Amino acid sequence: MQINDYLKEKKRTVTILLLLAGFMVLMACVSLFVGQYGLSLSETIQCLLGKRGDVEAQNIAQIIINIRLPRTVSAIVIGGMLAVSGLTYQSVFRNNLCSQDIIGVSTGACVGAAMGIVLGFSAIYIQLTAFIMGVICIVAVFLLSSQIRLEKTLSLILSGILVGGVMSSLLALIKYTANPETHLKEIVYWTMGDISSISFKQLEIISIPTIVCVSILMMKSWQLNYFSFPDSETRSIGFDIKRNRFIFITCATILVASAVSVSGNIGWIGLVIPQLVRLLVGSNSRYTAPLSFLMGSSFLLTVDMINRIISTAELPVSIISGLLGLPIFVICWFINAKKQKGGLL
Repeated sequence: MQINDYLKEKKRTVTILLLLAGFMVLMACVSLFVGQYGLSLSETIQCLLGKRGDVEAQNIAQIIINIRLPRTVSAIVIGGMLAVSGLTYQSVFRNNLCSQDIIGVSTGACVGAAMGIVLGFSAIYIQLTAFIMGVICIVAVFLLSSQIRLEKTLSLILSGILVGGVMSSLLALIKYTANPETHLKEIVYWTMGDISSISFKQLEIISIPTIVCVSILMMKSWQLNYFSFPDSETRSIGFDIKRNRFIFITCATILVASAVSVSGNIGWIGLVIPQLVRLLVGSNSRYTAPLSFLMGSSFLLTVDMINRIISTAELPVSIISGLLGLPIFVICWFINAKKQKGGLL
């Protein structure tokens, strides 16, 4: 009976995985045609295949290749990265309310970007300074947590709060001293999140850390299940929880730093998507990790398309993600609370 239940559950999970993958591909294709400049499928195919050589065809090809394709790929990559990172944090810290801000890396990356903007760096160097500051936050959190005599998870969270507080103060200081006519506007807009102007060159810079960290998290995703048990129990079965905690947190944080360095701070994805995935397939991380990536990608693709449709002057994408993410989170919270008879998530 248990074997039959397991096989049914596995079949259901694989079905959901395939449906989500198909939905993500569909949304990616639709994303190429949605925007203020409407495109038809037949015209686009003809232009991309070179069957039309007029000026309009050239314009359509430029819109697809230089604007919408990078934007679509960015939504897939960044949405997946943030969702997987959020799932990793929630598992490692044993708290389903954790998100990408838990150890201050998002704010640190924003500080790096703000510094680059004030110093007049180009977009590529702003991205690099943002990534470097995000990595510095990782190092600072681990060094500080090693000096705090508390249970390791609590010491990491406390260290993250302290480092995040320092980064928030630095960001506020940079905003206060920035030129209000030029730099301040750019800093504020950047920190609110945007994927409309991301280029393939920017994605190329983060491609290696992204591929490496996502691969590690996917291959080791089943080991996240060990973090649901007390440290003493996991040690007794031979699981090196200290080493694996370091690997998971480092990989997740590098992903967040990479995402924030190109898109700014996009909230709610890392918090909401893992909640929704666990409602669909349970808490087995072997399945929740790939599903989180697919659902995070689909969510950000949907948010970006809504953003293009509702206004000619596009809003920062984090505004739309918050407006959609909040009701989803509340629904997940009430469903989980009902399942647990009023308990917390």
